[in-house]
Amino acid sequence: MNIIGLGSSGCRISQYLKRYDAYKTYQVDTKNDGYSNFFKVKKQKDHEAYERQYTKLNMKLSSDETMLILSGAGKISGMVLRILQEIDRGDVRVLYIKPRDADMSKAQKTRHKIVNQVLQQYCRSNRLKEVTIIDNSKVEELISDISLDDYWTPINQMIGDTFHMIDFLKSSEALLKSSNEIPKTAVISTFSLVDFKNLDEKHLYDLAYPRAKSYYFALGAQFIKENKSILTDVRQFSSSRQTEKCDCSYEIHQTEYEQNYVYGYHYASFIQDQEEKLFTD
Repeated sequence: MNIIGLGSSGCRISQYLKRYDAYKTYQVDTKNDGYSNFFKVKKQKDHEAYERQYTKLNMKLSSDETMLILSGAGKISGMVLRILQEIDRGDVRVLYIKPRDADMSKAQKTRHKIVNQVLQQYCRSNRLKEVTIIDNSKVEELISDISLDDYWTPINQMIGDTFHMIDFLKSSEALLKSSNEIPKTAVISTFSLVDFKNLDEKHLYDLAYPRAKSYYFALGAQFIKENKSILTDVRQFSSSRQTEKCDCSYEIHQTEYEQNYVYGYHYASFIQDQEEKLFTD
């Protein structure tokens, strides 16, 4: 998979994912902070200038699908549609990082809302394969004792590892799974982490009106051998998450890890965080 990071947030996560052989990573920003496959763009005065002054990046992407990672709060996000136009593929997915509301200025909030909404509308119009939204404030809540001098490392690590594990499990053969057909219009998504001991679920974004949920149980081989009630427990958990308007499925995977992991992948058709007055201020 091609992983393109745009702006500081996208570049940091892209650089982190470089450690996995499954990805060919690229970083696009105005400053190179030690990135491995960096494309420098000229710093512009505002959001619109990044789109107006765009110059082709000429990235040598593989034929695999592409994931673009970004946050819309930065001015550089103004070039996102031009990048998508240059890629010009139907298999492009977006991993959108929602910044903490309290940390954004008024201008940043406006940029975030515009980019977030435009990308979701693009996705609903079949110009993107999927938009996955991650809320930084939700990720921060899951990490204890974040050091101020290394604030972004554990956040980027959690986002990167969660994305990678779900991507890996989706493409791996499960020991056992239930069927679940994701509606074609359910192209807005997010992830969740589930504590296997108490099955407490923490969402990485508050997805409104989910229409499908997939759960990936990555369980150690010894644990599977010693526990005969796993299938019953997994089925009960899956049933508890299902509603009349939201289908739910599970996959059980055997791993060599000592610790057990459970990941959720939630899908919605509804455009998230819509605001009627977005473009009027």
